[in-house]
Amino acid sequence: MEDTKHKEKFTIRHFFQKKEAWIKTSSSLSRIIAYSDAVFAIAVTILILQIDVPDKIGAAELPSQLIETWPNALSYIISFAVISRFWFSHLHLFSYLKTVDRKFAILNLLFLFTITFLPFPTDLYGTHSSSRFALVLYALSITLVALINFFLWFYVYKHPKMLQDHVDKRIIAYVGRQVFVVPIVFLISIGFIYISPVLVPFFWLFYIVASLTLSILSRRYEKRRIAKGTETL
Repeated sequence: MEDTKHKEKFTIRHFFQKKEAWIKTSSSLSRIIAYSDAVFAIAVTILILQIDVPDKIGAAELPSQLIETWPNALSYIISFAVISRFWFSHLHLFSYLKTVDRKFAILNLLFLFTITFLPFPTDLYGTHSSSRFALVLYALSITLVALINFFLWFYVYKHPKMLQDHVDKRIIAYVGRQVFVVPIVFLISIGFIYISPVLVPFFWLFYIVASLTLSILSRRYEKRRIAKGTETL
C-alpha cells in the first residue's frame, strides 16, 4: 500500500520547534554535564602539550630559545582563555536547566566537537604565527564554536520547558544576546588580520578576558534587569 503521509521537509526552524523526547532523569543530565566537562579538560590539556620545550641546547642559549617560542605561548594563552570563556557559558546555561531533549544533546555534542578541534588551529597559528591563513583559520574556528554556543542558548529559549521552574525565559534572551556578540567580533576581526596581523591576536585576548570578566559580573544584575522590562531574543 502506497504511503500517502506527508513527509516534512527538514529546516533549521523545524529543528528548533519540533517536539522531541525528553531526557528527564537527573542522572542523565549529570552525565551530559560530566562528559562535557571532561571534553573541555582534555581540550585544554592538549593545548599545553603542543608547546615544544627546547632540548639539546646549552644553558646560555636557553633564554633565547624560550623567547622564540612566544608565538606558541601566546596561542596557548588565547585558546585557554577562549575555551574557558565557552566553558563558563556552558556552565551558565546548564545551571538553568532541569531537563534536555535529544536534539539539545546532539547540539551539545556538535559544540564539543568544535571545542576539541581548537587545538589544531591553535598549533597551526603558534607554528606559523606570520601566516595570515593560520590566523584566519583560527578566527573562523572560534567563530564556529561561538555560533553553535549561541544555538544552544537559542534552542533553550525556544524550548522553555527545559528550564527550571524559577528561571524566567527572558534571562535566556538577555544572556543569548551577549553570547551572540562573540561570533560577530571574531568574524569582523578577520578583516583586520590583513591590516595588522600582529595586533589582532592581542585584541582577541583582551576581548575574551574582558568578555569573561563582564559575563561573571553581569550574572548578579540579570534578574534585576529582567524585572524592569520584557526581554526578547
